[in-house]
Amino acid sequence: MEADERKSTLPENSGTRSGKGDQVIGGEDGSAEQERRTARDNTKDTPSAKRRRYVESDPLATSTPSKPGIISIDSPNLSVQSIDAHSDADVDADSDSADFVIVRPDSDYYQDADISDSDLSDDAEITGREKDGTLERELTIRIQNLTAPISAVIGTEDSSSSTLVSSLLQVAGIPTISPFATSEELSSPYFNAFFRTIPPDGEQAKAMVDIIEHYGWTYIAAVAIDHSYGRYGLRALEREAYDRKTFCIAFSEYFTRSGYKRKIKTIVRKLKAAENIKVVVLWSNYEPAKRFLTEATAQGLKGRTFLISEAIAVISPDVLKENSVILKGALGIRPYLFTDQPFEEHLKGITVKDTRASANPWWEEFWETHLNCSKDTSCDVQGKVDERAFSKIHNAFVPYLTDAIYALANAIDSIYKCREPTGLLENGKCPNTNSIVKPEDTLIYLRNVRFQGITGRIQFTKNGIPSLRLTTLLTFKHRDNTMKTLNTLIKWTDNEYPVSTCSRSCPPGTKQTVTVSCCWECITCPVGSISTQYSSANCTQCPRQHKSNSEGTKCLPLPVINIQWTDTTAVICTVLTAVGLFGTCVTFVIFVKNQNTPLVKASNRELSFFLLFAIALCFVLTLLHLIQPTTILCCIVYPWRYFINTACVSVLFLKTNRLVRAFQTDMIPNWFKHYVVDRRRQFLVVFLLNVVEVVLTVLWLALDPPYEHQEIRPQTHVFHTCMPFSTIVGKVLRTVMFTYFIFLSLLSAIYAFKARRLPENFNEARYIGLAMYVLLISWVSFYPVDSSLEGFYTTIVACATALVTAYGLLLCIFAPKLFVIILHPEQNTNEFMKAEIGHFTSNVTMTAKIQMRVRPVNGIDNDCCF
Repeated sequence: MEADERKSTLPENSGTRSGKGDQVIGGEDGSAEQERRTARDNTKDTPSAKRRRYVESDPLATSTPSKPGIISIDSPNLSVQSIDAHSDADVDADSDSADFVIVRPDSDYYQDADISDSDLSDDAEITGREKDGTLERELTIRIQNLTAPISAVIGTEDSSSSTLVSSLLQVAGIPTISPFATSEELSSPYFNAFFRTIPPDGEQAKAMVDIIEHYGWTYIAAVAIDHSYGRYGLRALEREAYDRKTFCIAFSEYFTRSGYKRKIKTIVRKLKAAENIKVVVLWSNYEPAKRFLTEATAQGLKGRTFLISEAIAVISPDVLKENSVILKGALGIRPYLFTDQPFEEHLKGITVKDTRASANPWWEEFWETHLNCSKDTSCDVQGKVDERAFSKIHNAFVPYLTDAIYALANAIDSIYKCREPTGLLENGKCPNTNSIVKPEDTLIYLRNVRFQGITGRIQFTKNGIPSLRLTTLLTFKHRDNTMKTLNTLIKWTDNEYPVSTCSRSCPPGTKQTVTVSCCWECITCPVGSISTQYSSANCTQCPRQHKSNSEGTKCLPLPVINIQWTDTTAVICTVLTAVGLFGTCVTFVIFVKNQNTPLVKASNRELSFFLLFAIALCFVLTLLHLIQPTTILCCIVYPWRYFINTACVSVLFLKTNRLVRAFQTDMIPNWFKHYVVDRRRQFLVVFLLNVVEVVLTVLWLALDPPYEHQEIRPQTHVFHTCMPFSTIVGKVLRTVMFTYFIFLSLLSAIYAFKARRLPENFNEARYIGLAMYVLLISWVSFYPVDSSLEGFYTTIVACATALVTAYGLLLCIFAPKLFVIILHPEQNTNEFMKAEIGHFTSNVTMTAKIQMRVRPVNGIDNDCCF
């Protein structure tokens, strides 16, 4: 925006500017003054006059921090003067010049006020300066007018001195506005009359933290100068660290502005000892920072990257070049530097002749330094400020100072233009401007200032800081007009940016355990847990069916130890099952071919065929046990075992009773004989004997069915097995089924024992008894194991007992008959059978006669004799 546009809100009637660089404040005496005013009034409305009124000011007031001058704003309501309030010998961007500007209503407006010369202080006159003629009068008036009421103060450049000045002035309600002081301390509610046009250090701290987070620096150190600027700057940094929790400040050290050599040496030694800290935040003014880096170079502090504050970054990179031997890199933070083109053109157009017509003594020193020109020597009075000289005197913060002046100018201008009832005072009243502009009124209107300045939209928050402005961070425009990011623009030593952490990132398979702030130890994940990323805070537990690998980086499925078809045990069981099924089939074929022979008829063909079918199912049961269990398979296998074994026992029980009925009729009740002899009723008996198991099986499956269970040994294996029940209901039903089966087996064994003396070819009961003993032994082995143990062995026991039962029935019941049918067919004839029966009958008759003749003698049994 052009200069005249920035000043469009200011009134343009009588002003205080005269000639080129001269300034007269108040007063009416002197023809020269009258001539200047007449000339100004004649040209005040032309564009060139407007431009001249803006640019005709003493340039060093805003360009050289250590050389304060006089700034004038063309307004009938405002005069601005700069007063040198230096307290330090150092000169730097933030603190070494304590210049401030006093703003008060123009003295022309005191003409109607009741102000006498006695109200002006004679003690304010400057001594020690060359005075002659008009110059002496101007200086005297200038200083005397400082005793008039003050509306506001601009300054100072130093955060510490701004704190002191603002604290003092706000007692009288005088507002202060600084274009340079950035300390966060001045943002506190205590400084309610302080304003600034430059962003506070809180924004600078946020920018630093953004860079810290961008490069992943988690452990840094901070060094600052021990005054308001440095201490509150680090507080803002610490606040960001606390809020974001992405990095830690290992330690914060402070050194004073004077007598700090010993402290700096101690800080550098501490940094050298902390070898893992590769990033250091340096929050200081230029001169102390320069001496700190010099000491770091002297002690050989190498491999550190410095984040430097704006007070260092805006001055010059020379200090970094001088100490580059110790720096791995340095990144500076500074406010956005705006350009005031009209002012720069004005500054470059100033000549020696122009400055000698002004009252600023600093120009003579400047010309003597850069042009070797002084009042005592002849020189080119048309000499100007060249580029080299311009770079020396120009201050990049001039736009912030200009906006500060215009903020006050707009506030006072609004006071004079106020019309009730739109005023900002109570009930819409306007300030009283008959005599003076009160500072408390200026404060109210300053808080409501809104205008477009050089640095952007000027509008103050309740803390006196400029409103937030959108800024693009970490994006740069290169000379070739391409956009560069921070990663592509910055070139690091060894082509890699530094790593600043308390501890190295823990690799996968470990977890970080915090010991102190931002420091940790890497602990190996416990067995059964893993971590898959670097810097994991916790280890993740593997699912129950998984285990961790040896590195602790991956969960692997637990090996299943169920018998596989390729296992030796499974192969043996499969072969035995196949042999048993083959033998069962062969037996069935032989019995079918010889079904009309006496031996097959005597063994009850129908029941024998049914028994062979049950034995085949028992062999198949072995194969079912080798399959990995599922819930459906479990609901089949458990009832299958009980039902098949009960069916076999019921057939054997019926066969035994039929034999006993044929040869020993007195052993069987009469009501049961009809069911034993009749073939059709035999199957009814078998069904009735098994219907109990069928009913119990249905109840078992309906109320508490078997289910698949996974037996998991952490980090070892998983075994799939069948659980027969999950509640007491299933346990009771299973116990009842087992009890019924044992009862039926014992009953069959008893009948078989009683029929052990039948004829040889009819003595099937002897083998039935042997088969029952084998069956009972297998169940006595299976039931306890199945009820109490889990794992691989239950499958082996289940397969073994099923094979023993099937082979026991097949060999004990059918092998003797096959032996006769195949090897001794002569015994499988009617004649041989009749002879066997006749021999058995004669033996029974003789035994009965002997038993009738023999009597006990004197209580002693006699041997059986004829």
